[in-house]
Amino acid sequence: MVNRLGGNVGEDVRDFVSSNRRELIILEDSRSLGQYGIPSIDRDRAEIAVKTTEAVVDLVRRLWSL
Repeated sequence: MVNRLGGNVGEDVRDFVSSNRRELIILEDSRSLGQYGIPSIDRDRAEIAVKTTEAVVDLVRRLWSL
């Protein structure tokens, strides 16, 4: 696959995932719970999910602007 973004995108993404593994798992679990209507998550996990989502969006914006 051609890297159209330039820079070290793969390395940046790997570093982000490695540094945020726990938070990304909580984000994915929250998505699954919400998708299938399973009882809601607690406030702490919701805050982690929101902050992680914001971090993912920031990463994508940063990579996209390379």
